[in-house]
Amino acid sequence: MSRGASWVLYGYFFPLLRGRTGLTKALWMCGVMVVPAVLQTVASRDPAHWGSWTDTLLYAFQALAFTMTLGLRADASVLGENRMRPARLVDIHNLGFITAWWSSVAVALATGVGAMIVAGVQPFLLDVFPHAPHAPIPSATTPPHLR
Repeated sequence: MSRGASWVLYGYFFPLLRGRTGLTKALWMCGVMVVPAVLQTVASRDPAHWGSWTDTLLYAFQALAFTMTLGLRADASVLGENRMRPARLVDIHNLGFITAWWSSVAVALATGVGAMIVAGVQPFLLDVFPHAPHAPIPSATTPPHLR
């Protein structure tokens, strides 16, 4: 599904939600999505189901990220219809602190991904590409300074 088609699919009833801006509509939509999951976890009588609070919180964070993205996308389209740049969203919604926070998170994520690539992905890549050149395996006859 293309980006435009998913926007139409999820955003079809978005204008009908309560709120004047895309972010307030997003908060209402997030509430509508999360409240049933929380009520299901609370109402469950199965003791093992009480351990699913982590799943419920993860779902709540995913729903919040999705709806906030949808809300910002809606506000960006309104700005585009009024011949304004979508970059104005930072000024309109006072998102400067999120921009500064996200840049530090992006640097941390890039560092983590780089470390994972260097350390953890090498054996996986060697299994996927068996014909890739390998380092020679040291044997008993290899001098100790080359092992």
